[in-house]
Amino acid sequence: MAETTCKWCGKFMKVKKSGYVYCSKRCESFDNGTRKIVYCDWCQKPIEKNTANINKTNFCSRHHLGFANAVRNGAYIEQFQHETEHIDWTEDIAYLVGLIATDGTLRKNRKQIKITSSDEEFLKTVIEVIQNKITGRKQHYQKYLSDKRNINLGQEYVHYEYAFTSPYFYDFCQNAGLTPDKTNTISMLNVPQKYFLDFLRGVIDGDGNFNVIKNEVTRIRIYGGSKLFLEWINNFLKEFYNIKKGWFTHSENDFGSKYHLVFSTYHDVLKIVDLMYHSDKVVCYQKKKERVQDYLDNMTELKMKYNVD
Repeated sequence: MAETTCKWCGKFMKVKKSGYVYCSKRCESFDNGTRKIVYCDWCQKPIEKNTANINKTNFCSRHHLGFANAVRNGAYIEQFQHETEHIDWTEDIAYLVGLIATDGTLRKNRKQIKITSSDEEFLKTVIEVIQNKITGRKQHYQKYLSDKRNINLGQEYVHYEYAFTSPYFYDFCQNAGLTPDKTNTISMLNVPQKYFLDFLRGVIDGDGNFNVIKNEVTRIRIYGGSKLFLEWINNFLKEFYNIKKGWFTHSENDFGSKYHLVFSTYHDVLKIVDLMYHSDKVVCYQKKKERVQDYLDNMTELKMKYNVD
């Protein structure tokens, strides 16, 4: 066996006979000029291409080509940093998964995710997380008017939608257990215990509320079209966080049916509020947090009063 180094990349290699100068056909093609590195015209990511396939414009993915076409047609999209390709569980990612589980949609035939809210400022907070942690891309959200929520009263319902494309985060959500058309079929998700409380905060910010009477939180409600999903949340809280008693109700109206997971004991309400807002820096729906701020400010005394561990 002869020992030599690749003429192109310098990699050490052993060859059966002399005369071999490349460790691979790839290195040979770079050296003879039939393969080159070009850069994505959208994100500047390096791309290896055969010289015969190099175009005036080159893109590393179809969705980057789509963004470029959208900008040419007048859309506002600005890539200010590289898109995150390797998504891992963090507090912010878990929060987004919880929010999407209740107030978001995965599109069927395109790796796009939509989040809807009636609160513009809250949606802006969520968009900032998505742009900084996932897409690295600025783009506008949409405002919609509808009378569907108040047909009998003839009142308009204003809501805001933000749709973003990220094949990496879309796949991450699917691996966690989210699917398109999940409203009535969602059940147990693959959420690590370490990040479950951030996920829960996203769920409640998406489709839950605090009942507050005279500065006292009397109930926490979580709504959903799937009872299996709510049962999984309830069982998870019982098993890992000693939440004692969640119970279920069901309601129907012109827009469909919903199940409600309700926590109403002082022990459970205090503990869930304390666990959800485990840091002042967590991403949250600020208006909902303000409803329980009095509890958070006096949590130590209240936990002692009601014997909450």
